[in-house]
Amino acid sequence: MIKSQFWLIDLSAIKKCYVCILSMNTAFSNRPNPAIQLGVLFALVGICLFLCLFFIKISLPVLFGVKDPDLFIVSMESQQKMINASLFMQSLASTWGMFMLPALIFTQVMRYKLGDFFQVNSFPRWSDVIIAIVLIVAGGVFINLIVSLTKMIPLPAGLESLRHSQEATEKLIKSFFSKNSWTHFAILLLVLAALPAIAEELFFRGVIQNLLQKTSLGTIGAIVISALSFSLMHLEFDNFFAIWFMGIVLGYLYFVTQNLWVSIIAHFINNAGMITMKYAFINGILEADLSESDEVSVPYTLVAGLVMFALLYYLSKTKGKFLHTKNFTHE
Repeated sequence: MIKSQFWLIDLSAIKKCYVCILSMNTAFSNRPNPAIQLGVLFALVGICLFLCLFFIKISLPVLFGVKDPDLFIVSMESQQKMINASLFMQSLASTWGMFMLPALIFTQVMRYKLGDFFQVNSFPRWSDVIIAIVLIVAGGVFINLIVSLTKMIPLPAGLESLRHSQEATEKLIKSFFSKNSWTHFAILLLVLAALPAIAEELFFRGVIQNLLQKTSLGTIGAIVISALSFSLMHLEFDNFFAIWFMGIVLGYLYFVTQNLWVSIIAHFINNAGMITMKYAFINGILEADLSESDEVSVPYTLVAGLVMFALLYYLSKTKGKFLHTKNFTHE
C-alpha cells in the first residue's frame, strides 16, 4: 500500500534527475554498465510513482467523490469503504507507477529495442505454455507448505508489526471481493491478475534479471536476486519465502524459454487462480478458501512439489540450458 506524502517532493529535483537520465542515453555500444542502468531504472520508478500519485490525488475527488484524497491514500480503513477508488489507486500507483511505466521508459532511455530486450516479439510454443501452466499450478499448491512453515517462525516483539501490516493488507484485499457480480470479478482479474502479471514480469524478469545476468552474478545469481527483490516488494512476511520461491520459478521459466510471454502467462494463471478461489469462497460458491495455506493438506503439497520439480528438471534437459551460461545480450 502506498503511504507517501508524495506531493511534498521538490519538482526541481525530479527535473534534474530526468536531465541526468537523458544525458546517459548514449549509443548502443556505449551504454552505462548494468549497475548504473539499474540506478536509472529506480530513478524512473521514483519519477513515475510521483507522477502517478499526483494524478491519483487530483483524480480521486473528480472520479470517485473522495473528499480528502490525502487521508484516503494513507488510510486502509478509508480504502475499504470505497473499493473502486482503492482499486484505481492501487493499479495506477503500484502496477503502472512502480513497474509498468519505469520498465517501458527504461528501454527507451537506454535505447534498447523493446521487443528484443524483453523477448516478446513472438508467441511461445504451446508446449512451453502448457508446461508453464501445469508447473505454476503445482507450484501454487506446493508453496502452501512453505507458507505454513514460515508462519511457525516466531518473531521478536519489535518485528511483530510485519505480521500486523500483512494482516491489514489482507483485510483490505478481502474487501475487494465483497461485490458479487461478473463485471466486478472481471475487473478484479484485470486489476489484480492480468496487469500485475505483465508489469511485474517486465520489471523483475525483463529488466532486473536481464541486467543482473550481465554482471558477475551470472544466471543463478540473477534469477535468485531478482526473485528476492520481487518478494521484498510484496511486503508480506508470512508469504516471503513462498513468493521468493515462485519468483525463482518464474525467472527460470523466462531463462529456459527465452520468451517473457511464458512467465507472464504463468504469473497471470497464478494470480487468477488465487483470485478465483478467494472470490468463490467469499461469495459462498466454495465451502473452503483454497487460496489459504491452512486449507491444503501436506500430502497434496508434497505431490504438487514432486510434479513441479519433475517439470523443472524436464525443462532443464529438453531446453539444453545450463545456469552458468550468459545469453541475455539483447540490443
